[in-house]
Amino acid sequence: MKQRRVYAIDLKRTAVARLGAGEDLPKVAKDLNITVEEVKNLIDAMRKNFDPFPGRKWSSEANFRVRPDVRVQKVDDRWEIELVDHWMPRLSINPERLKLLKSRLLTGDLKKHVRRGVENARFLIESIEQRRRTLERVAHEIIKRQTEYLEHGIEHLKPLKMQEIADELGIHVSTVSRALKGKYIQTPQGIHEMKAFFTGASQGTDGVVESRTGVRERVRELVEKEEKHHPLSDEEIVEKLKAMGLNIARRTVTKYRKALKIPSSRQRREY
Repeated sequence: MKQRRVYAIDLKRTAVARLGAGEDLPKVAKDLNITVEEVKNLIDAMRKNFDPFPGRKWSSEANFRVRPDVRVQKVDDRWEIELVDHWMPRLSINPERLKLLKSRLLTGDLKKHVRRGVENARFLIESIEQRRRTLERVAHEIIKRQTEYLEHGIEHLKPLKMQEIADELGIHVSTVSRALKGKYIQTPQGIHEMKAFFTGASQGTDGVVESRTGVRERVRELVEKEEKHHPLSDEEIVEKLKAMGLNIARRTVTKYRKALKIPSSRQRREY
């Protein structure tokens, strides 16, 4: 009995290791002299009874939680934007320090020192407020151009460049980039990094331009809807996209598929 158990465990390890290396189920089943269904059962048993990350249960690392900096929601027929910064303290200059500066109690270098400190504080407060206003203005321009995404989802995300926003607001493109760095926005379609709204494009046969993010989402949907026993190859995905009016090269589909962490058709096939 013990020998049979050891043999079974050895089979499980061998099957999972070889499948991880990219081999398909029928080949593993043939080499192990068992059925495909038995291989699948062994793999399921491994997944249920063995943890590939055994040290994780002792880890105290907390999950990273995103706190949105901007919230957009529809009120009546209008999209309204709100900066989510109520948790930030409001900075101000100590009134006693200002009163002291205006009095005649300070003279010479001491007065210069206090005045310099007040000027630095004012500069810091004004800089923070300017960055806040810039973020709000940029968010308004993004939402103005991406209402279809808000209404219908990621497939309707339009191509957008930071330069367009910068030109509209009359500021430098680097100012837009700095204002958005590390900032997140909460929308009816989920919470996203604000820089995710700026994406390249692919042009369809009808001349319609679609964002790369939208095309990637189409690839994801095609894979999700495919027949699991006959998964779509990258070439077949290209043909299906072409039927939708999108001329995408096979290597581009492959790049998008890998970016989405979708295995190849051979690895996705179920037997």
